[in-house]
Amino acid sequence: MFFITYVSLIVTLMLCSTLAVRLWPYRHSLMHRLLLINQVAFILWTFWLLCIFAIPDFESRVLLTRLRPLVVAITPPNWVVMGLMVFYRDQWEKWKKWAVVIYIIPALTIFAAASSILNFSYAEHWVFYNFAEMPSGRGFLSYTFGPVIRVFFAFTLVCVSSLYIMYVHTAIKERGIKRRYAILFALGSSVHMSLEMYARYYVKDMLLMQLSVAYSWPMVMMFYFAVRRHEFLDIKTLAQERVFRNLPNPVITLTAQNELWDLNNAASKLLQLGPSDLGKPARQFPQLAKLTANSETVEYAGRIHQVFYHAIKVSGGEQTASVYVLNDVHPIMELNQDLEESNAILRELNSEILRMTEFNRRIQTVLSHDMTGALSSVNILLHGTREIAEERQETELATRLEKIQQASSGAVSLLRNILAWSSDEDHADNVDLEACLDAAWAQLTPQILQKEIQLRKNIVTSGLVVKSSRFMIEAIFRNLLSNAVRYSFPSSYVDVSLLSSGNEIEISISDSGRGMSLEVVNSILSRDSKKPMGSEGFGLGMHFTMGFVDKLHGKISISSSIGQGTTVKVLLPAT
Repeated sequence: MFFITYVSLIVTLMLCSTLAVRLWPYRHSLMHRLLLINQVAFILWTFWLLCIFAIPDFESRVLLTRLRPLVVAITPPNWVVMGLMVFYRDQWEKWKKWAVVIYIIPALTIFAAASSILNFSYAEHWVFYNFAEMPSGRGFLSYTFGPVIRVFFAFTLVCVSSLYIMYVHTAIKERGIKRRYAILFALGSSVHMSLEMYARYYVKDMLLMQLSVAYSWPMVMMFYFAVRRHEFLDIKTLAQERVFRNLPNPVITLTAQNELWDLNNAASKLLQLGPSDLGKPARQFPQLAKLTANSETVEYAGRIHQVFYHAIKVSGGEQTASVYVLNDVHPIMELNQDLEESNAILRELNSEILRMTEFNRRIQTVLSHDMTGALSSVNILLHGTREIAEERQETELATRLEKIQQASSGAVSLLRNILAWSSDEDHADNVDLEACLDAAWAQLTPQILQKEIQLRKNIVTSGLVVKSSRFMIEAIFRNLLSNAVRYSFPSSYVDVSLLSSGNEIEISISDSGRGMSLEVVNSILSRDSKKPMGSEGFGLGMHFTMGFVDKLHGKISISSSIGQGTTVKVLLPAT
């Protein structure tokens, strides 16, 4: 039995030393710091016990025994605080200002132990006294417990009970990762706590009481694993660390408790923060308050930076860290300002164009009709003239006439398209919706390639057709897809679904872009609005789209919210 205890002491010393070294770089995190303190306490406790085995001098062993409360007293409240941070994270933010209360008794115990070591007469019987050699104790001493130590033992029992109440409550009420942590902590604590309680309150074996730390390594291991999984951001391998430090963009990492965890060289230079600031609450730094305010852009050193936010989560879904990446967009902002001034001029011109749209539409109808007839007559004359030139073997003249005829035919085709778009009574035919969708998407190739947008089609009902002009249906798809691509984020998707519902066909086009406010949506859908309908676009395409949908006796609706994308639905009568 003694040999097993001795080996277990060695295991505890080695394990706690290894884990303490691994935790040292992350001591700016409160949870890691508490675990590190407890591991160091166990290291010293174990080391002193091993020294007692080897030191024959009685007074030296008395001193080592009196030193023990100096490091052991702080461990019970540390376990309780770690339990609260893991299992009651939200409540901990409210309770932490009162956490100092549970350190009062450990502080008094440390004071009493220090006074006893310094041989103050008033503290002679506060901690341990009446030391004597323990028969077959292998160097360990028996002693009498003073009142301070008895109070501390009772306090320890309260702390242990509180921990197990947390474990049971979490195991019953919670699911997922918190429940696994509760079971893990309970299993890790059971070995040490069971032997401690058995030795102290049941058999009252003085030797077992002093050697209980030998069985603490399972608890230390379990706590270390859970704390690491709960809060640790593992970017500290040598290769990743070098890349992280030298990234050109500033990168700032905050823990789930909103403490500054780390930042790379670019962020340190920009924000004027250094290693001494790590572990402190972000609210202490005005430059970090800008980030946590959920702003899309922040200004540092007179330059505008776009903020990219990433939430780091463990497998169970709990957030463990927040990563902020800054991108200097000041040159782009200056360019956008110039473009905005140009757009303001263009919007003003566009407003005038929209006011003239109705009149122009009528003019287009008349001119297209008349010019189509005139150009058709010219084509007939060109055809006859080319045949005469061929009969006379005037090859060069015939070739030129053929080219002129081809150009004229193209102009006729164009005018007929304009006529089809402009006339009140378009030539109706059964138009394949999916074919028009594919044609409209192909026409947007430059925009699609530039932003790397992908189309996801969900053809719920295949072979859908409507009675309409193909040009009009293509125009509806093209305008709506163009808006979706324009306002989508790069490397995202545009979703299109086609389905038949009773006597109607539903076309739905969705993007996951920045979205619009209700005010902008109402402005777009306003039939009386003659102003540009988008805050950044001209709205002319949407204006015509609603006109086309009206001509087809359909309906159009828009649902959108800021940051959630936009969905446009068009309902058309089924053929």
